[in-house]
Amino acid sequence: MQQMQVYETKIIHSTRFMKFNSTSYSDRNGVMKEWSWAQRPNGIRAVVVAATLEKKLVLIKEFRVPLNGYIYELPAGLVDPGESPEDAARREFHEETGLTITKLLHPISPALVNSPGLSDESIHMVFAEASGTVDTSKHEGSEDIEVLVYSQAAVQKLVEDAMKDPTILIGAKAYFVFLKFIMCGAV
Repeated sequence: MQQMQVYETKIIHSTRFMKFNSTSYSDRNGVMKEWSWAQRPNGIRAVVVAATLEKKLVLIKEFRVPLNGYIYELPAGLVDPGESPEDAARREFHEETGLTITKLLHPISPALVNSPGLSDESIHMVFAEASGTVDTSKHEGSEDIEVLVYSQAAVQKLVEDAMKDPTILIGAKAYFVFLKFIMCGAV
């Protein structure tokens, strides 16, 4: 058996936020293969914010084009060039929810790989407390986001409903935060 090796990556298509690549590589048997995948240009990372507001969890229900439907997620967004993950978390959380991060509850995670079979995207998880009033006036036309502030019981009902109804979609990162919130009442 050989060690797998990447030989060449070609850009198939490029947009402002994504590059679509084809990479030639050899597998462990030395057989040449192709892998298609998406890449964030310039190493752009994202932040995902798990925050509570008055002991309730802040979550969003957002329309996602690839799903042609809505998904329950946590507020998130891209880290701008030269911006720290903390600054991006504060900015994106405020833009999506109108709320302000008042306290970080844990150190911000290192870059976590999100879906390595599909993309090189990485995220930083941010756990926080928030204050303020929900305001969605800063949403862009391409964003259809409903901000929800749920109690433990409401989050538990959402998870139970999703287990019975396959049309209720929950993001993977959000799901694990939801479970922790259900069990502990904290993020």
